[in-house]
Amino acid sequence: MNLSPPSPHNHYRRRHRPRHHSSHPHKRHSNENDQQRTNYIIDTFLKNFTNDIRENPKGWRNRFHKMAANEFSFYRGSAVLFYRDMLYNSKHDRWLKNCKEASHVFIHGDLHGENFGTYIDRHGIINFDVNDFDEGYVGPFTWDVKRLVASINLITYSKAYSDEKIAQLIRCLVSSYLKQIYEYCNSTERTIRKAIGGNDEGFIQDMISFAMTYGNRVRRDHRLFFEAFRNGRIPMLQVDESH
Repeated sequence: MNLSPPSPHNHYRRRHRPRHHSSHPHKRHSNENDQQRTNYIIDTFLKNFTNDIRENPKGWRNRFHKMAANEFSFYRGSAVLFYRDMLYNSKHDRWLKNCKEASHVFIHGDLHGENFGTYIDRHGIINFDVNDFDEGYVGPFTWDVKRLVASINLITYSKAYSDEKIAQLIRCLVSSYLKQIYEYCNSTERTIRKAIGGNDEGFIQDMISFAMTYGNRVRRDHRLFFEAFRNGRIPMLQVDESH
């Protein structure tokens, strides 16, 4: 039996149409205490996964065990939380305000550090590129960049990289992203160029700041989720594991 639940952020998108989001992650919850944030995390999961959990509680328990293993596993499995966070404070995202079309770009949909790999093209050449395109959809172009840079923060932080080194890596990544985007001569290139408005450095700095801030948030969220799950505080997962 296949115990894999459906894509988390696909689930969230069906219930909540994406709107503009803030360049700063979820200010609405910046002053939440641990209990409030824990309740918010559980509420997010239950709003999106209740029916699936009812149908397959053991499968979801196994999934949550995997998410509890470390911060990056939690981040991968909690895309609904990321995208729900991205929906708040929409008017503050200056990169989307600069260009209305920037909120309607075809994006990857789940761009993180483990959705890259190698493949052989029709000429027999090995390529390293993005993979796993089944979550692609039309949305704000910044969502892909933010999801990716936050994942890079989590991966490198877990390997004991300094904040300075992490910032350097993210700077290199975002600079390369912009360079590559600008080389394409199509509507997406023109849209993103208009959204950036020539302020590449400002965009890079914003993405570095987001990665650092949201990385800290994910580490906190993982800790809160871990304790809630471990202590049986997530409803509908209390099943007899002896069978």
